Amino acid sequence: MTEPTHTLRHGALARLRVLEPPLAAADEDVQFWWRATRERWLRGDFTTWCRDRMFTARVDGRLAGSITLMQPRDPAAEVGAVEFVWTREDLRSNGIATFLLRQLVDTFQREGGLALFLCTTNPAAYSVYQAAGFESLIGDGMRCLAPAVRGGDGTGFDATYFAPRGSARVRAAHWGDLARFAALYNWPHHTCFIKERTRGVFHDYRFESHFNAMMQAHEEEKGLLLVLECPRQRLVGACFLEAGGSYYEQHTATVDFLVAAPYRDQAEELLRAAIARAPQRGWRLLVSQRGDGDENKEAVLARLGFTMAAEIPGYFRDGERERNLRLWSCPLSPPATGPVEPRPRSDYYGGLPRFLDPRR
Repeated sequence: MTEPTHTLRHGALARLRVLEPPLAAADEDVQFWWRATRERWLRGDFTTWCRDRMFTARVDGRLAGSITLMQPRDPAAEVGAVEFVWTREDLRSNGIATFLLRQLVDTFQREGGLALFLCTTNPAAYSVYQAAGFESLIGDGMRCLAPAVRGGDGTGFDATYFAPRGSARVRAAHWGDLARFAALYNWPHHTCFIKERTRGVFHDYRFESHFNAMMQAHEEEKGLLLVLECPRQRLVGACFLEAGGSYYEQHTATVDFLVAAPYRDQAEELLRAAIARAPQRGWRLLVSQRGDGDENKEAVLARLGFTMAAEIPGYFRDGERERNLRLWSCPLSPPATGPVEPRPRSDYYGGLPRFLDPRR
C-alpha cells in the first residue's frame, strides 16, 4: 500500500505516520496531550478501553504536524473525538492540517465510524474543519457525520443513535468514554437548561474536555461518575457526583445527570445507583442545582427523596431573559459499616500542616 503524502508549496513532501500507545515518552512526534494523564496514555494504560491514534506528518525527517483521534474500543467505535491539532509554525498555510484531518476522517469512516466531534474558536481552523465535512453543532463544537447517517428523513444520526435498543445497564465510567460523552452531551435535542452543573455546561454549550476532570475526580474518590450503557454499548445517560471542595464541605456532593429522552424512564435507576454508592465516599448530603427548563430532572429528584430547599429569582440571565436557580437537597444515612473518617484540614486549602497546628 502506498504511503500517503502531501506536497508542500516549496515542493517538499509531508509523509504520514500513525502512532498508537504504548509509546516512548521521548518520541518526538508526541507533542501534545493532557498533562494529568500524559504518562499513563503513553504507557498504554488506557488501551483496554480506548483505541487512540495520533496522525502525524513528517517533512525532511522532522515532525511538521499532528492530530489525534480518540475512540472507544469496538464495538463502540461509532463515535470519535478529534483533539490536539497542531502544525509547526514555519510550515503553516501549507495544507498539513487539512492533509492530516482528511486522513483521519477517511480512516474513521472506512472503519465504520459514524460521528466525529471537535471544537474550535479559531476562524482559520474552522474553515479547515468545515472543508473536511464538519458542521457547527452546539456552541463552539462541530461534528462530522458519515454519509450513511447524514439524512434528515428520519435515518440520520440524531434520529437513530439514541433510539431504544433494549434496557440499558448502569456501570462506572472509564477512560474510553470520552467520545461517547461527547455524543451524549452534544446531542442537540436535550430540553434541559443545565446539562452538567459541576462543569458549568448549559443547554447551548458543547461538552468535551470536561470529561477528563470528571474522570480524575472519580479515580481520586473525590467524585463518582456512572453511566447508562445500552445493549449496543452506546452511552445513553450519565450521572456525576462531586465532593465539596473545602474541609467544611467534604461531607456534601453536588449531583447532576443527563439521560437521552428515549431512555428517560431509566434516569431513576441511574441516580438510585449513584445515591447508593455515595455514603461509601463519606457523603452525607447531596445537592442539585436546577434552573427553569429542568422540570423533568426535578421530577426525578423529587421521586428519589430530594426536596427543594431554596429558590433564587433571576439567578441566571440570558440578555433580557431571566431564570431562577433552585437548590434541591437529599440527606443520606451513613454506610452500614459506619461513618467514613473525614479528611484532615491539611488536605485542603487553608488547612495548617500538622507541625504548625497549635492544637497539637
